[in-house]
Amino acid sequence: MRRLLPVLTLTLALGGLGACASFGGACSVNAGLPLSQQDVGLPKGSVAPEIHAVDGQGHAWTLSEARAGGPIALVFYRGHWCPYCMKQLKELNEVAVPAARAAKVPLVVLSVDSPEESEATRVKFGFQFPMLSIGVDALQ
Repeated sequence: MRRLLPVLTLTLALGGLGACASFGGACSVNAGLPLSQQDVGLPKGSVAPEIHAVDGQGHAWTLSEARAGGPIALVFYRGHWCPYCMKQLKELNEVAVPAARAAKVPLVVLSVDSPEESEATRVKFGFQFPMLSIGVDALQ
């Protein structure tokens, strides 16, 4: 578990920063400040906004339906083309999947890759978590 927390923290931070950088920094009103001084993410205790996604078979997925069964761990990554993200996902597969299963917390990975590309990436690397596509429009 000690190794899991830095991996999850770094993955979530990289995913969030990547999305902000890719979309003009719209994720943070204080994007000009050093990272250590930014208010990044939702305040503690907040409910995340609704997310609509699609899996590799074209099935719709929503965050509200997923969290109806309890807590869920979401990881955002930039895409299959990002070598740093792929390294992080491989580590998540090795470390976080067993920990998430033991805690009975589903681990779901989201990106702007197409549903087909997300599924191809999942199969290619043998990832044991769902990889969903939120599409570029979801980030605007």
